[in-house]
Amino acid sequence: ASHRAYETTFKRLKGFFKDTNINNLSNNDFKEFRTYLKSKDLNPKTINNNMIYVSKFLDFAKSKNLINENCSKMVSIKEVTKIKENFTKKDLENIFAYDYSPYYHNILIILAHTGMRIGELWSIKKEDIIEDEGIYCFDLKESKTDTGIRKIPIHKDILDMVLNFDFPISKKTLNAFNKEILIQLYMVIPKESTKSLHTFRANFVNQLINLYPDRVEVIQEIVGHSKNDDKKLTIQTYGKGFATKLKKEMIDSITII
Repeated sequence: ASHRAYETTFKRLKGFFKDTNINNLSNNDFKEFRTYLKSKDLNPKTINNNMIYVSKFLDFAKSKNLINENCSKMVSIKEVTKIKENFTKKDLENIFAYDYSPYYHNILIILAHTGMRIGELWSIKKEDIIEDEGIYCFDLKESKTDTGIRKIPIHKDILDMVLNFDFPISKKTLNAFNKEILIQLYMVIPKESTKSLHTFRANFVNQLINLYPDRVEVIQEIVGHSKNDDKKLTIQTYGKGFATKLKKEMIDSITII
């Protein structure tokens, strides 16, 4: 995903400056490039990220003695952060009452009952559905972080469906798959809202926290969040994590509608 983001920025950079000698570019030239990005209706966060990538490219070029100076550095433009909303009860009722094909309905229902990221669901293979302590789990073996590698007990309400579902879930690239499922969600949820596929994860975490406010560390382990406190050593290094049975009990308590 990072490589695709770098590639997109680099294409924009080449398209804007064309065959201009890189050593002839000034800070003002890069400010004009940023103005060009604004004209593409990109949001401030995306524009700032693009300019960070530009600076990385030029730092690389300088380290290879291809340029004398990195003239792209500038103060970031102000970002207005929207407060991300969770799905309301009505939202979830509308989503799961919508006339989706079984394929799309099942994907959304899995996201809602597991708290998985869309990329994690996309990466699952048939052999990643395992039994642990007699409990069926999603066995996530790949992640950017150690905490992302985990076993997620499968909610009782979706177990039969998951066991009969074809994995991997799509032959498309992750980016194409993500867009495909987002299009389905936006048939019910307004596209201009802050709600997305990741909102299923937010709702999942929010419900668990409210049901088990004294078990935050277990919730962190279920969803693959880092435990950044003194309890981490005790729980992970010595305790080797929480029992699958405990996590299953907590996940099964989740109700979607």
